[in-house]
Amino acid sequence: MDNNTTKISKIVPMHDAKDDHNGARLKICKKYFDEIGLNENDFSSGFKDVEKIKKLNDCLLNDLIDEKYKFEHLYKKNIEEHHELEKIREELYEMKTSLRWRISNGVYKLYKKKIKKLIPKFVFRIKDFSVILFYRVIFLLRKINFKKIKNSIMRTSPSITIGIASYNHSKYLEKCIQSALDQDYKNYDILIVDDNSSDPKNREILKKYESNEKITIVYNKENKGISASLNSQVLNSKGEWVAFLDCDDYLPENALLEMAKHIENNPRLRLVYSNRIEVDENDKFLRKVWFGKRAANKNQFEDLLKGMVSSHLKIIHKDAFLKVGLFDPRFGGTHDYDMFLRVAFYMPKAFGFIDKYLYYHRIHGSQNTLVENEKHAKNVEMIIKEAKFRKLVYEGEFKEKVSMVILSFNRFKQLKNTVEKIKKNAKNINYEILIWDNGSTYGKVLEYLHTINGKSNIKVVFSKENLKAAGGRREATKLVNGDYVLYFDNDIEVAEHFLEEMVIRINESDDIASCCARIIFPDHRIQYTGGLIKKIDDNFIEFKLDNVGKSDCDLHTMIKRDYDWLGTGATMTKRKYLHLANFDSGFVNAYEDNDYYMQFVKHGLRIVHAPTASVVHHHVNYEIKRDPGTEKYVSVRHDKTSFINSWVHFYKKWNLIIKDDFIFGIADLKNKSNSEIKEFIENYK
Repeated sequence: MDNNTTKISKIVPMHDAKDDHNGARLKICKKYFDEIGLNENDFSSGFKDVEKIKKLNDCLLNDLIDEKYKFEHLYKKNIEEHHELEKIREELYEMKTSLRWRISNGVYKLYKKKIKKLIPKFVFRIKDFSVILFYRVIFLLRKINFKKIKNSIMRTSPSITIGIASYNHSKYLEKCIQSALDQDYKNYDILIVDDNSSDPKNREILKKYESNEKITIVYNKENKGISASLNSQVLNSKGEWVAFLDCDDYLPENALLEMAKHIENNPRLRLVYSNRIEVDENDKFLRKVWFGKRAANKNQFEDLLKGMVSSHLKIIHKDAFLKVGLFDPRFGGTHDYDMFLRVAFYMPKAFGFIDKYLYYHRIHGSQNTLVENEKHAKNVEMIIKEAKFRKLVYEGEFKEKVSMVILSFNRFKQLKNTVEKIKKNAKNINYEILIWDNGSTYGKVLEYLHTINGKSNIKVVFSKENLKAAGGRREATKLVNGDYVLYFDNDIEVAEHFLEEMVIRINESDDIASCCARIIFPDHRIQYTGGLIKKIDDNFIEFKLDNVGKSDCDLHTMIKRDYDWLGTGATMTKRKYLHLANFDSGFVNAYEDNDYYMQFVKHGLRIVHAPTASVVHHHVNYEIKRDPGTEKYVSVRHDKTSFINSWVHFYKKWNLIIKDDFIFGIADLKNKSNSEIKEFIENYK
């Protein structure tokens, strides 16, 4: 088939005469046969005359073009008609809405001029009250723990971890573990913490249970003491509740079942204890010890102050540790008495007693030496002293004064929130607030500072120039006279009882110079609880933030510990130690807090954190929309040159080079060797 035949086949394809569609194609072409001089035989047998083929092809193409124009004309006409209909619809809508607005506006004017005067005023007050009540109900509903309600309705059994502190006493260990495995109650697991037992038989016994699905075993690499072992049980437990069992004691089979029933029937409880049975080293019955008389006292905290109680069996909900803290390592052997006093003080309605004998406490010769008894007596004395001090602070009887120093620079909303929350939550402590404004230029900040200056124990100092963080704090500290100085950033929000807990923590020991709070970001993640120094090599160190990124409900953040340095965002210092450290102006925008608190450590003093004191840090990174003041703050605060200058100054003062990826990046020191970095810092001007 030649080329011309191919072109025709694209318009009128060539098929066998028997093809069903052949008649339709013949009909299309037939109207041009007379004009061209063709017949049906030519169509059936194939076209031979090239000229006739070209003419037929042109005719068919022209026909298609005409059809195309007709279609386009109809389409255009339909579009125009569609637009006309849309205009009519829009006009009708505008007429309707206009009419609706006029009617509603007319009704409202009639209501305001005539009808409203006839309605008694108390109706509007009821309406306003109803709106307030509605929003209040919504607020309360948001606070309801529907999961707990569901659990109480569904009677979901509480999950319990039996924590066993293992240290030697291999003679009794196996009976202790087996008593835990033989419980009638089933929603529980067992966690054993071996505190690096010196008795090799302990490890042999524990190995037998390593494959038991019900049991988890933690082996301490060094002996940490009973309080640390108990804390490890809390931190590694799977259950909501932890029932503590000494490795030389044991439980009756119904112990957990009775405890579970009691806490199900009393959902407010967070610490529950029971009576006990005392046995000798051969399991022979000695006596029953009843705690009902003490538990009957309505004020159990006051009753506990009379002397130590040690029921041994205690089951505690993890929520309680977030409120009162973990076991204190200072009180090994008397840790339970300290915990009882704290829960009874902070959570009196959550402190409960089961009037049943659910624990076998073993009396044997290898328990307490004379030295241990004397140590326990001193611990009890200290525990009672601290409990009374805690009560004194919360009742507003603490007479010493706290001076709060707040640095201000351009941030308005955050500063106002800081001041207002202090005024709201610092009720039981004698305090003053000194705000050092570091040369703010944002009008809202200056207007607010002039408004509060001289009111509610607040004094404002307006500095003409920005002395930066170190200079501002140094000058402000000279102007306060409190027994404690508490440094705040201008974007810190204090929680309830923050100040009381800071005072209690810093007074635990005379050698504590400073303490800081748990610093929490608005998303409930921990910014830090304190700072650590990691020595790398030569003169290189790295500053680490402890607990960074953890949830504020993570119990690891509640462990008491000493630190190498602290931040100044929310940190308290005893005035009697202020002469040992100074804020160094050589630190322009960084490391001033590291340097300041390291000076106390250099003098042999301790710097710690207060686990039960929390603040929210409204960091600029958490602001979706920044006001003009915050923008100015960021531009000054994040000057790159000042960071490098501070880094170099730290080396010259401490002969230590800080490994800091941010500094290395802006100083073009990434991937450089230690010698190259040291050369850069020594030659830096």
